[in-house]
Amino acid sequence: MANSRKELLAMASKKNVGTLLNIEGKSKDHLKARLDLVRMGIRKEIHPINIGPNKILLPPSQFTISSKEKDIFCGVLKEVKVRENYGSNISRCVQLEQHKIHGLMSHDYHILMQDLLKVISNLEMLRMVQADADMILQTQNSSALFCKMTCIGLSSYNIEEARFPYWFLENVHTLESLFVEWSCFKKIFQDKGKISEKKTHPHIKSLLLNQLPKLQHICEEGSQIDPVLEFLEVLRVLSCSSLTSLMPSSVTLNHLTKLEITECNGLKYLISTLTARSLDKLTELKIKDCNSLEEVVNGVENVNIAFISLQSLMLECLPSLIKFCSSKCSMKFPLLEKVIVGECPRMKIFSVGDTSTPILQKVKIAKNDSEWHWKGNLNNTIYNMFEDKELCVKTTIWRF
Repeated sequence: MANSRKELLAMASKKNVGTLLNIEGKSKDHLKARLDLVRMGIRKEIHPINIGPNKILLPPSQFTISSKEKDIFCGVLKEVKVRENYGSNISRCVQLEQHKIHGLMSHDYHILMQDLLKVISNLEMLRMVQADADMILQTQNSSALFCKMTCIGLSSYNIEEARFPYWFLENVHTLESLFVEWSCFKKIFQDKGKISEKKTHPHIKSLLLNQLPKLQHICEEGSQIDPVLEFLEVLRVLSCSSLTSLMPSSVTLNHLTKLEITECNGLKYLISTLTARSLDKLTELKIKDCNSLEEVVNGVENVNIAFISLQSLMLECLPSLIKFCSSKCSMKFPLLEKVIVGECPRMKIFSVGDTSTPILQKVKIAKNDSEWHWKGNLNNTIYNMFEDKELCVKTTIWRF
């Protein structure tokens, strides 16, 4: 009895795979099955339709997949490897061009339905180059395919006028982390006003933008922040040389905890005073190798800015940096305990306005350097470090 049950399950699995790929003779979805639905008076949307003499159309059902989706499905199976004695060599049995599977044992079909397809639907992380993404993201039922996906990486969109496939975000409701790398996108996210409020959007918590040499905006100036980014916690922007502004000056980032900017040589300043005032949860700020950056915070004067959670600040290799903030603002850093300021030759003081750092006791010039400086407060310390550098330069010239 047990063996008969296993055989029945295997036969059903074989028919399920045949139905999915619409393989003639191996599918359970055929004219006779559709006529049964007519006789039972159910599922009227997929009843056969007469379209001419001896011609009957079978409308697509919920499990009907397109030719591109069959390419993806068969392509995945072609790469499948299973351990020895677990099943047949499935990859040898896949005919990519014909969208067919042949030569599998009944047990192998059971593996496909019970193991492999379950793995695909349970994927939580996926990295894709453009060629793969173009096929996968255009599937008719991509929301079902990505029902548990929390992390997606896109890369190698290298054509001159590459456009970010923004629409796929609407199909990945569980997405939390997005990585976009090595591509020619000029813009990624959209203005909130241009996005349909009726559609459900994911809430990305972590965003990495890396090696995007043509990226000009994450969100354009004058626009409202994309709802996808409203709950952003970690933002890392690396090697985006054409980026001229990080975010619109009116944007608030209330949930951001970590911010890292590296090798973004088009930036003159990083954030506005309004954005700075929203960074209540920011604990770590790292800015490195940005040749044109002149200040971190820019905007209106005579406002109070409190980085109430910031614990670590790193400013390294910023040859144009003059001040952290050139506006006359009162700045408070109640939890700041680690500051690194290295290779910032134009930085004479930290900020024009009053700066409070009650628990800070030292400033280092490099992460792994044991040398540190402190002259009572942050402004005096930065000034003293600048004077030491000037004296060192003059001494070197005199000795020469």
